[in-house]
Amino acid sequence: MAKRGETIVLQASRRYKLWLASFCLLCLLLMGIFYLSPKGGPISMILFCLLFVGILGLVNCTRSGDIVLTAKYLESGIFYRRRFPWDKITEVWTGDEHIWWSGKTVNAKKERTCKNQFDHWGRQCKSNRKQVSKDLAVEWIEKIRSVGSEEERKQLIRKLRTNRPPRILRTRSQLSPEEQEKFDRLNSEFQTIRGEGTLERRIEITNYFKQKGWQLDPIKVSEGQKIFGCLFLLFILVAGVVILSIFYRYLFP
Repeated sequence: MAKRGETIVLQASRRYKLWLASFCLLCLLLMGIFYLSPKGGPISMILFCLLFVGILGLVNCTRSGDIVLTAKYLESGIFYRRRFPWDKITEVWTGDEHIWWSGKTVNAKKERTCKNQFDHWGRQCKSNRKQVSKDLAVEWIEKIRSVGSEEERKQLIRKLRTNRPPRILRTRSQLSPEEQEKFDRLNSEFQTIRGEGTLERRIEITNYFKQKGWQLDPIKVSEGQKIFGCLFLLFILVAGVVILSIFYRYLFP
């Protein structure tokens, strides 16, 4: 078993736990309100199903949902824990709210693919309680995987697990050529990304830049976009009031 100071444990973030707990409490509150209405039965059943899904999500907040990095292996899996020796991992990549890697587990003959939840809020490093974004987690995994000996991995893990974001942000010109290349790629993605998942991805990139101590360029917003955004928020507010009033009249005639 790996020593405590030679292990990185990435657990569910405080924001994720707070959001999930708030969601479950809201479902319970609404179930109670709709249960009092003669016509609220079907809606109460829908809320019960949503509450059940939320409770299942709490499994990711337990120890079984942790991602563990040691000098010997990378371990994860909620219902079935799998250990991948570092020299058996062939590829690491990211997807929507997930980190993936492929390789062979201990005593396995066939290559397996492992999928791990990693939402846009990131995860929390257990040793220092600091947030770790998806991009930073992949960077750590690749660094540990690239090291040749077990002793060097132990030294690297000790360094990473106590990592804290720099207090003074660095501009692009102050970065190394390798860092500048990654800065340009993520900054370009931050400025140009559109469509579904835009907000979540921008949160991920913003968190990564904060954790690295890099100064992110602000989004360029035109006056037309500002006006459109204000009108859209006003429309959402009015639509919400109208929908709530219709529900109230339907449930409590």
